[in-house]
Amino acid sequence: MPISGVPFTLNRVVQALVTIALLLHATNSEIGCIKRMAVTEQRGDMTLQNRYRVFISHGSDDRWIAAQIAKNVSGLGADTFLDETSIPKGANFKQIIHREIASSDEVVALFTPWSALRSWVWTEIGAAWILDKPIVAVFYRMELDDLEKSGQGKGMLEDVNVLQLNDIELYFAELATRVKGANRV
Repeated sequence: MPISGVPFTLNRVVQALVTIALLLHATNSEIGCIKRMAVTEQRGDMTLQNRYRVFISHGSDDRWIAAQIAKNVSGLGADTFLDETSIPKGANFKQIIHREIASSDEVVALFTPWSALRSWVWTEIGAAWILDKPIVAVFYRMELDDLEKSGQGKGMLEDVNVLQLNDIELYFAELATRVKGANRV
């Protein structure tokens, strides 16, 4: 699959590197790093090279909580994607969301009684699942079993080690280790 913003010939090289990385059992983070380096090389912007990226999925009613999570993730040295701050007005948000999930190292999905009913949260999680991205499900004012009761079902989250928002510091500690390893040049 071609990488947006990268010329065709460079895309072929990147795809070959990704294939080799997969054969060597590279992690999603390492493969994401290869793709980001290609985009970085094309842009000539070395500040983006090797930066760990976290896509934050949430419902619009939960944007304040999502912004606090993004602030903490950024404080650890990772780049974040948050739709209301990362998508310019008038831009094709579907293309941007698709590209950002593909270039992210992991996806944090905030589940609340409001966001659990939002189709875009499930669409973003589905995209992450298909791309084999790690999904960190953060629950606030609900439990994983509440998804079954609401008719949404657990789906892709059934085998995911989820956490409550009150325990998010545990996630930040784990993320700090991943970010430190990925952001080395």
